[in-house]
Amino acid sequence: MHRLTEALMEQIYNFGTLFRKLTVLLCASTLVVGCSANPLHPLLLADKEHVKLENSSLILESPNHTENISVKLHYLGVGGLMIEVEGKRLLTAPFYSNPSFWRNIPGISLARNSKRISNLFPGHLRDAQTNPENRVGTIIAGHSHYDHLLDVPFIMENYLHEARFVGSETAVAIISDQLGFDCNLNGSRTIAAKESQWMDMGDGIFIYSIPTTHAPHFWSFTAQTGKYKCGKPLNIRTAWDWKMGDVYAYLIDFRDDEGNVLLRAYYQDTASDPGKGKVPDEMISQRGIDVAVIVMAGFSKAGDYPRSVIENTRATLTVVGHWEDFFHKLSNPFRVSPGSNQLEYVGRLEASLSENQSWVMTMPGNILQLEFRTIPGAQKD
Repeated sequence: MHRLTEALMEQIYNFGTLFRKLTVLLCASTLVVGCSANPLHPLLLADKEHVKLENSSLILESPNHTENISVKLHYLGVGGLMIEVEGKRLLTAPFYSNPSFWRNIPGISLARNSKRISNLFPGHLRDAQTNPENRVGTIIAGHSHYDHLLDVPFIMENYLHEARFVGSETAVAIISDQLGFDCNLNGSRTIAAKESQWMDMGDGIFIYSIPTTHAPHFWSFTAQTGKYKCGKPLNIRTAWDWKMGDVYAYLIDFRDDEGNVLLRAYYQDTASDPGKGKVPDEMISQRGIDVAVIVMAGFSKAGDYPRSVIENTRATLTVVGHWEDFFHKLSNPFRVSPGSNQLEYVGRLEASLSENQSWVMTMPGNILQLEFRTIPGAQKD
């Protein structure tokens, strides 16, 4: 079993000692995104009572499945996650540049770190042109702040040449401006999300947009608000030019050729106000949610977050993302995002889960292999 840095061990210890149901599974040797010597690493934290490990896979009994299914989640850090189901891949906007906090001062220039992106973006996602089985067809982002969108144009231009981006009109305007696309040609490489509408992304991936909110950064103040419209030239130079735009959560279906849902996921890259980002109850009644991806950052400014989201989605597994401090290089020991009390967050999280729900939180770069298994006695329709 590999040793962790003392700082990380202390962080894990502080988590684990106060919560009976947490298990601390020591991480493997590398903590840097994109490493592939041993691509499947143990978890950082998990609900030990419900999450079981078997042959390095997380075993989850699910009422949503009448056949067993394997799912791969590659946590890239901050809002970034690659979801793979039977060769179908969707990427949520990754972020590697990690400029210092002082780059948020109005008037100070902000630029992506292309060298860091190149070093850290996973190699197996880059070679889709030579290995079509590694193709990523869709990238999504819930809002347009720089910690979600800054690196996306570089990744689309250099690595994911066929991927289409889904986001708000503001996000589409930014991506189009950065890459020289015609913003009004909706659907070519960018698609503006429409409230409460399904989007067919091809390859069996369908996305439903749900309006939500972004928690304040300080007291009741939310930074970098505002919107952009398609067709107007932009001059994006500072952090404050990355306008938030409309904020969306997404319901994501991975379907087979017959239209059956293989996996249903919920994705939210902001802490939201109570009742916002809500999946319509009738949609959950028709088909439950397998995985919900939520955030830690900003939770204390968003009412009782994440309770309302967890109680609404009722996901079999909740994955906690956007928990780490993104103002420092990823090569440093990982720290929790500023202003986030991880103990309070985990307490809220566990208090919100029902008996058949579980949660997990992992390190950037880790790949989680999930095995959703039918509940004994479940029958096909």
